[in-house]
Amino acid sequence: MLRTLLEDRFRLAVHRESKELPGYALVVANKGFKLKPVEPGGPGGTESKGGPVVTLTGNKTLIAQLAGALARSLEQPVVDQTGIDGVYDFELRWTRNDKISTTIRSPNDTDDTAAELAPSVFTALPQTLGLRLQPQRVAVEIVIVGHVDRLPTEN
Repeated sequence: MLRTLLEDRFRLAVHRESKELPGYALVVANKGFKLKPVEPGGPGGTESKGGPVVTLTGNKTLIAQLAGALARSLEQPVVDQTGIDGVYDFELRWTRNDKISTTIRSPNDTDDTAAELAPSVFTALPQTLGLRLQPQRVAVEIVIVGHVDRLPTEN
């Protein structure tokens, strides 16, 4: 309905194209998938909390939903190529920083210290879930605006 309105009033002309962009394929890690499926049904999905340490929590989550959440967090396309069915519960924590510290955390440590202790997403995924991100070119559907008028036509 909104698209029709924009086409009528602003002479909007769009089309979709598939384009290959740098991104990641989510695949099973060498040591195997680590999660056990949970019973489907009821509410599910992912929740992400940002900051120096990112926490991604999944409740009755499909692996495709995990790939989507990772894509949003990494701001890169991520496609699910695991072939894994079912829904899973998980908590994945990683730092946005590339530094990884091996010091032991004390109760007085700040969030900045926690960021130094948390692994990168490329380390956390195989350790926690048994999955890994494999860099590759990924087909992404994009919307191309061919034309739009600045002022709407009158009713």
